[in-house]
Amino acid sequence: MYNLINNMQIFGVLSLLFCVFSMFALFAGWIFGGQLSFAIALILMIVSLGISLRELQVSVGALDLLLMDMEEGAGRFFLFPPDHF
Repeated sequence: MYNLINNMQIFGVLSLLFCVFSMFALFAGWIFGGQLSFAIALILMIVSLGISLRELQVSVGALDLLLMDMEEGAGRFFLFPPDHF
């Protein structure tokens, strides 16, 4: 789980860095470099969003399991220490 979140953030930050570089390149008149770096930024953002969707699937699955345990009474002590009852 931690690995998914970490990779999602890395790809997102790299996407933003390539986007900023593309703006500088276009501002400086380097059209091809700006276009290329912007295309890379878009691909990196798509990868980051894909990882985010996978992380959401894993998280929702984990929450469903926890809720099923709570409904059965098995997860009662997992969330609350015994002194709260």
